[in-house]
Amino acid sequence: MRGIQAETIPYILECDAGLPKDKQTIWHIRIQTIIDDSKSAKRLNRAFIQKNNQTEIDERQYLRAQKGKWEDVIKKVENYEFGYKFPDLQAKGRIAEIDDVDTIVKIAYDIPTELRNELLKIADGGSVSDTDLGDVDPKK
Repeated sequence: MRGIQAETIPYILECDAGLPKDKQTIWHIRIQTIIDDSKSAKRLNRAFIQKNNQTEIDERQYLRAQKGKWEDVIKKVENYEFGYKFPDLQAKGRIAEIDDVDTIVKIAYDIPTELRNELLKIADGGSVSDTDLGDVDPKK
């Protein structure tokens, strides 16, 4: 067993794995540790409110917790094309590299939940599949 060997790992979503390389998006994911898990749990706990023996969800706090987790995990994205929710960014076509937090957060609102969950599962040390990263340089 070894500790985490790099700040981030490159990952290609399962749905992109069979596409030509120029159509694949590369996600640079920071693997989470117990400290990160604790921080995420603390943020998520704030979203649950006890009222009259019932649990309610504070949507604003829940979204804040999800956004925080995304910011902790996704550090850079390569070759991404925005959808209709962000027309100004969509007009740019495929963006070679995105590493600013604000734009990375927009991606969280741009992709389907299923894909976001796949990325977060990888960050938590899970394995979705044996997706071949091919020629991806892990030092990028």
